[in-house]
Amino acid sequence: MRISGGVFLIISILVLTGCWGRSELKDVGIVAAVGIDVKDENKFEATTQVVKPGEVKKNKSGAVLVNSATGFTVFEAVRDLIIKGGKKQIWHHINAYIIGEEAAKTGVRPRIDFLARDHEPRFRMNVFVTKGKAKDLLNMKSNINPIPAAAMQLALEEQESLAKAPKVELHDFIQKLMEPYEDPYLPIIRNGKQNFEIFGTAVFKDDKMVGELNSKETRGMLRVVGEVQGGLQVIQYKPGNDEVPNYSFYRD
Repeated sequence: MRISGGVFLIISILVLTGCWGRSELKDVGIVAAVGIDVKDENKFEATTQVVKPGEVKKNKSGAVLVNSATGFTVFEAVRDLIIKGGKKQIWHHINAYIIGEEAAKTGVRPRIDFLARDHEPRFRMNVFVTKGKAKDLLNMKSNINPIPAAAMQLALEEQESLAKAPKVELHDFIQKLMEPYEDPYLPIIRNGKQNFEIFGTAVFKDDKMVGELNSKETRGMLRVVGEVQGGLQVIQYKPGNDEVPNYSFYRD
């Protein structure tokens, strides 16, 4: 029995080895960031930032290929991107999912539904709202990292010590959309003069963006919900003549 079991195990190892659904790197495009905009009343515009491995290796600025396509659904637009790029795009390694302001104000459920249903996207990607169009932001180059999407993620992580914008991953945002008594929110990302700027909060009612908080208001909100990880808060205290402050107060 032991010999038979050993032979069966060896045969199983030889027969069952290999990769199912394997894709060669040269045959696919690795998507680092995705942007969603409203094209017109009935169509979406999807923009992807695809990594060019050779350019990344050379540490060249803007080592990505940016393409856009339109469709009546996000899925249709994404599939049409194969025509633009000439390769199937894989969505396993997305760092940033960016929703244009107009698309956010008209409702984000149709923009998020595809990510929640498809098997490739990971729920740990960061979600943003941008002032203007997401397409314009994805065409911006970064002097911090050859992959702009990686620079966005780094900027978001660094600003956690400032508490001027929330850090929201896809699974958090979807959960807030599903909660009947909780309003979702997302960080606002902008095109700075030299790099990406992340501060402020886009506030949603149900799935529509209805307003925004500045950096100071954002810090107050994050303090209320218990998500402040760091930052400075300056409090101006002017004691009266008969008041004695409970800390050292020096007056020039």
